[in-house]
Amino acid sequence: MSADTDNPDDLKAQIAAVDAAVDAAIRVMQGEVSPCQRAMTSPMSVAFLGPEASFSHQAALARFGQGVVAEPQQSIADIFTAVDRKRVTYGVVPVENSTYGTISDTFDTFFQTSATICGEISLRIHHNLLGLKGPGDLKEICSHPQALGQCRQWLRQHHPDCRLTEVSSTAEAALRAAQNPECGAVASALAADRYGLKLLCENIEDSSANMTRFVVLGHDMPEATGDDKTSVLLVIEDRVGALFDALEAFKVHGINLSLIESRPSRQESWSYYFYIDFLGHISEERCQTLLKEVERHCETFKCLGSYPRAADPT
Repeated sequence: MSADTDNPDDLKAQIAAVDAAVDAAIRVMQGEVSPCQRAMTSPMSVAFLGPEASFSHQAALARFGQGVVAEPQQSIADIFTAVDRKRVTYGVVPVENSTYGTISDTFDTFFQTSATICGEISLRIHHNLLGLKGPGDLKEICSHPQALGQCRQWLRQHHPDCRLTEVSSTAEAALRAAQNPECGAVASALAADRYGLKLLCENIEDSSANMTRFVVLGHDMPEATGDDKTSVLLVIEDRVGALFDALEAFKVHGINLSLIESRPSRQESWSYYFYIDFLGHISEERCQTLLKEVERHCETFKCLGSYPRAADPT
């Protein structure tokens, strides 16, 4: 714009044009910046086995805090799908219980996921018998199969005549009990508060040291901390001694296995894959050397992730 124009109307028109251009530029900048700002300020979302007040929900809150956006899912497979499709930031799934062993639904899904394991949570589990009335009014007790298994002896001793019904989660059991006075639930104290139930009997788990380990699913790889764990999946070569050769490498390199689980591959009859947890981080040279040697004995090899090892709860 020329500053020495003699026509006031031309000057006003030029000023108006500049103002319009500035306004347009600001709108473009706002359109580009706002999504970034929303991404930076939007709360973290975590998928877990629902409904709310399940032990998976408690594990998610213990790891991520109360400010997280909780996304309950109907099944463990749904949690994997939500993470794989990036509908949530993270997912929390149970892996094993100290009393009742590993959770097969979780292991059967690891082989198909694109997510990585980026953390673990160890949660002390206290089961309670919940209901609307008294223990003598119950004809049915429902819960997740793992929870019923962890309380099997107590239930057999105190409620031998009650029908035991398996449902998708302990929170789902509490929800059912809240709708039927003849139905009890094996669930958490948090579920009693959430669904308006009475704590009929507390701490009914067969083992006082009952703990469940959960893993965090995501798309990132935490850096080494010096106290880490790595998870891998193996399909061993179909030859005599292949599994021995693969596992011997851990002994040779002085690396401790903390879990080994075999599961049907579902690709052909009598074919299995192995899930292995070992101590160490994949960035360590000794772990890289180990895994190269192990991979030589495998038809399929997949590293699920390295992550800080969780301390047992006090």
